Amino acid sequence: MGDEAGSKNEDSKSDPHELEDKDVHGLPYDWRRPTVSRAKSRMWNGEDPRMFPPKSFGAGWTVNFYWLAHLPKYLLKDKKNS
Repeated sequence: MGDEAGSKNEDSKSDPHELEDKDVHGLPYDWRRPTVSRAKSRMWNGEDPRMFPPKSFGAGWTVNFYWLAHLPKYLLKDKKNS
C-alpha cells in the first residue's frame, strides 16, 4: 500500500475518508489540514475497531480513547472476533 499512496487522486472529493489510510512502509500519514471533526473521530470513536488509529495530522498513530475508557468491551470484542 505504501507505493500506491502517491497514485491516489488528491483532488478526489467523492469520499472524505478515501485519503486517510495512506502509509509509507507501514507508517500511516495524513498531511491534510487538521480539522476538529477528524481529530475527534480518531481520538474518540467507538465505531472504529482500532485502539491505535492513524493520526489526524502528521505521521504515526494516536490513541482511540473511547476504547481505552471501555477496555473490557474492547477486550471482549477481540475475543469474539477470534
